[in-house]
Amino acid sequence: VTHLASGKTETGLDELQDVAASDTGATADLALISVHLRRKEFDKALAAIDKLEKKQPDKPLAANLRGRVQLAQKDTAGARKSFERALAIDPQHALAIFVRGLVAGSLGRPEEALPDLYRAHELWPGDANILAELCRFSNTAGLRQHGAFVDRIGLIDPLTAISALVTSSYHWTGGRFEESVASARRVCEMSNP
Repeated sequence: VTHLASGKTETGLDELQDVAASDTGATADLALISVHLRRKEFDKALAAIDKLEKKQPDKPLAANLRGRVQLAQKDTAGARKSFERALAIDPQHALAIFVRGLVAGSLGRPEEALPDLYRAHELWPGDANILAELCRFSNTAGLRQHGAFVDRIGLIDPLTAISALVTSSYHWTGGRFEESVASARRVCEMSNP
């Protein structure tokens, strides 16, 4: 890692690969995967994920990471299969449920996306990112609970731009333009302190 930080990338990568190969834990593997992803070396990241999965065949981490790489490659069908694999290993893996819902939503299937986003929110009720996506999809689907989700995100995460942006969008679509502009101003203030 020291070599990577000092700019000796190839030496650092070689050493990291050696450590990942000899270590029974996942830390070096995760660092190696992260480096490959930052460099957009998706094939190398997938190869490193395969090695991680051999170390941890009973954990959803590798399948979840593979799905995220496949999303970066715009392989939504492959990503969905990877998230399904992660959920076969651990049906309560909230991150896999959440991202599977995002994939379904990006494919224009809100009827598949919403149950996953609801479930992820149940498992991680305090996560503002999950709640923001649930707000967005519930608004798109015209669900009556949309306002309750917006209120909840304001309670969970009142001081962040994502909360103010969701609130602004909610008020705008409801025709409450003054409230929408006030929330939008909060986003600008948070972005430019």
